[in-house]
Amino acid sequence: MSRTIPRSLLPHRVDHQAAETTPDGTTFGTAIILPARFEQRTKIVYTGEGRSAAASGLVFLPPHVGLPDPDPTVTDPVRVPVEPQVGDRITHRTRRYRVLEVTTLANIDGSAHHHEVWVG
Repeated sequence: MSRTIPRSLLPHRVDHQAAETTPDGTTFGTAIILPARFEQRTKIVYTGEGRSAAASGLVFLPPHVGLPDPDPTVTDPVRVPVEPQVGDRITHRTRRYRVLEVTTLANIDGSAHHHEVWVG
């Protein structure tokens, strides 16, 4: 049985919005509230294009969340994967951040344990 990051280590809440590229520019999808751990940290990260950017925070996210099933007869929550991508928007309290780097840490069986997301 694979394990994920314990809920007790995720005391904060963040809004995650997936970035969508359109002909008019970048737009963001509907915000999904996620359990998280937000830490103020500083790090220089390098993008896939080789550019550097200053990250100002590290967000720990679970690999999936449970959402209520639309069918009222189903009592178990639906497990929805959390898949942050570079360019997405994360809001902590009232401050908006852009995702700069995502690392997924895995269990020994290869399943995701949690995501470490650098934001700036």
